[in-house]
Amino acid sequence: MEFPEITLTVEDDHHVRARKNDGAEAYGDFRLDDLQYDLLDLFADWLVQKKVTARREMELFGSLMYQALINSSVKTLVEQSLSQLDSDERLRLQLSFRKDAAELAGLPWEFLYKPDAETSAGFFLATSNEMVLSRYIPLQTGVVKTLKPDRPPLRILIAVTRATELNTVVAQPVIEAIQKMGDEFPIDVQTVKQPTRNNLLDALLDFRPHVFHFITHGRFDKDRKEGEIALLKPDSKSADWVEDRTFADFFDPLKGATRLVFLHHCEGGTVDFKANFAGLAPQLIRADVQAIIAMQYPITNAAAVEFSTRFYQALMRGDPVDHAVQSSRWRIRMAVDDKRILLRDFGTPVLYMRSRDGIIQPAATSSPTGPGATSMQSGDAFTPYENGVRNLLAQLGQNHARYSEALVYQQRLIENITLSRLYGDTDTRKAERAEVIARLNAITLTELQTAFNTLCNGLL
Repeated sequence: MEFPEITLTVEDDHHVRARKNDGAEAYGDFRLDDLQYDLLDLFADWLVQKKVTARREMELFGSLMYQALINSSVKTLVEQSLSQLDSDERLRLQLSFRKDAAELAGLPWEFLYKPDAETSAGFFLATSNEMVLSRYIPLQTGVVKTLKPDRPPLRILIAVTRATELNTVVAQPVIEAIQKMGDEFPIDVQTVKQPTRNNLLDALLDFRPHVFHFITHGRFDKDRKEGEIALLKPDSKSADWVEDRTFADFFDPLKGATRLVFLHHCEGGTVDFKANFAGLAPQLIRADVQAIIAMQYPITNAAAVEFSTRFYQALMRGDPVDHAVQSSRWRIRMAVDDKRILLRDFGTPVLYMRSRDGIIQPAATSSPTGPGATSMQSGDAFTPYENGVRNLLAQLGQNHARYSEALVYQQRLIENITLSRLYGDTDTRKAERAEVIARLNAITLTELQTAFNTLCNGLL
């Protein structure tokens, strides 16, 4: 299914161009005076220092960025496209920055916030259920490749840099969460415990991973204007700072086998935004890597586990990379009451794309086997549940106080049904689904004075 898509290109400090995949175009001004630019710089500094602790502060800065970037006819095109979405569609919004706008690319655009309007509530673009936000890097060749691997399982290579002179990274919870998914999904996970240049090259060439998940440190050399990534020296103890161009060269011999590089900076990790994005992402794109995820701030361990788990689960369901990132950011934002997660965490993962396809692991198409296996054809035993939750959301409306709560249960229900269709309806999945349906029924009875079964067309 091809979703509506707008590529929003910042040409320079003054001009913005929007192009939709149906051929529509719009032009606008980049509206940010010196004072406003200073305010956004201040906001970026506060994010680094963990000083943004109130949602309202983030909304204000996000609104300033939105009004600077999306105005006049560009705003009309974006908001009209949103209003024309079908219930199962999302608007892809891809940000692209020309060379003359390189400094603007350094702003934290993942906190863009569409302000409240008379008839609709505001929302963060990076977590909206109606949008998918990413950054797009076009190359002169114009060749767009698929992200689909040749065949399952999905091969994931994990490497962790633990250098004695750098802060200790806490990586094990994330590694265990990824490895645990092998119980339900066809994945092959290998780890590089001491990623020296030689060890990492050997692992990449031997394993040829579809996904390389690298938990490490990053920095930016201001004198040479080069980003650097930390590997280990041959003693396996000291940091070996590798230039972004050299790091990208590691992937040249793979000839596109590695579709996604996940640069993961967790608590304790050193990270500099420019080290990840000013040079490294484009370098990896040129090395035929189709998508890059990186953290613009160190991410808390709780958020990292939540994001990584949800992200890889979505990939295994056959979701495109950008959809998987968007839904995983949303899960982090919905968990902000968890004291282990920072408010900034939902906007920390940044996605760069080269491929417009975005599928890394196709969903299973053959009928599953085993106890409780269910057909994936339309009209199966799960369809009434899907109809019911859609009807519930439609009747509540986005401005209802319990709409967000119902969305959370919809996501949990969809994940449960997808796994049941692909790999069989186990007793555990039945119990989890029963719990979710009970919660949905409670909302339906309280808010609509009817049973959830009625919204499912009485088919349960």
